[in-house]
Parts: sequence; structure tokens; C-alpha cells
Amino acid sequence: MKCSDLNEDLALFKLLHIVSPSLPTGGFSYSQTLEWWVDNHVVHDEPSFVTWLSDMFLFSQYRCDLVFFRQAFEAIENNNITQFLDINNLFLSSRETSELRAETIQMGYSLLKLVPDITQMDVKKMGLDQHSLCYPMVWAFLSFHCQLSADIAQKGYLWSWLENLVMVGVKVIPLGQSAGLNEF
Repeated sequence: MKCSDLNEDLALFKLLHIVSPSLPTGGFSYSQTLEWWVDNHVVHDEPSFVTWLSDMFLFSQYRCDLVFFRQAFEAIENNNITQFLDINNLFLSSRETSELRAETIQMGYSLLKLVPDITQMDVKKMGLDQHSLCYPMVWAFLSFHCQLSADIAQKGYLWSWLENLVMVGVKVIPLGQSAGLNEF
């Protein structure tokens, strides 16, 4: 085995670690408005869930969250903490409701607490614990320090987001496990 193969394998293992639904970030506690749509009978079966999930991907993740994620990743890559924090604040202002702002801050806080265990970095020494960091920004920070490329990190972030919402959909609609697996 070549050293480059070992580095790629190590990066893959780190990615699998941080996309794991067992990572205690509280993601399953949040439904990104899915429960409201279910309660109001807009999302009620597999086709309506697929439509909702596709819209969330296209209009929220693809056009907003992943753009901020990439910018945050590049700021960290350039060791520009000021720019990283500015991007974080701009992202936070893009959350339409206090619930969505609280969700991203709480999940960011939970993930930030795991950074030292995963990377051996002292986030307190860096002063990052003094800010209301949003979940995608912390994910970008962690991904960079796990030596993942920006493309792989974005795919991992998106997978984690998608898997969480499918599991929420399976539970609250309810879809059933095999229908949830079909969404992947």
C-alpha cells in the first residue's frame, strides 16, 4: 500500500466519522420545517415528501447552504478567521426564523464541542467557542482540519443533511423504512 492510499483511506474514515448519524450534534431533533408541513397535510406520503425534499435541496442547500459552506471552507483554507466569522454571520442572517437560527447555532455548538476529540485542535485557544457558529460553518472547519477536500466535504455535509431528513420523514410522515431507503 502506498502512502497516498493510506492518506486517502484515513480521509475517508474521518469523513465517515463526521457524517455518522450517531455523532451527537442533535440533528435528529430538528426537522427543518418538515413537521410543520406534515402537520398541515402538505407532506403526507412518499411523492409529497420527495417533492419537499427536492425543493429543500434545490432552494435551500444547493443555492444557499452549500455556497456558504464552500466560502467558509476557503476562508479556513486561507487561514482567514475574520472572513470565516463574517461568512458565518451572513449565513446566520439568511435563516428566516428564530427556530432555524436556533437550530443551526445549537447544532454548530454541539459539533464544535467534538472538534478537539476529532482533530486535537483547541477551539477555545482559537476563540471559536466565543461565537455563535452555525452548523455548516463548523462542518466546513472540521472538514478542512480532517484534511478533506472541499468537494468531498460538501458531499459529506449534504449526505449527512439528506440522511437526517429521510430518517425524520420515515418517522413523522410515516413512510416506512424501505421507502426511506428508496429516497437515497
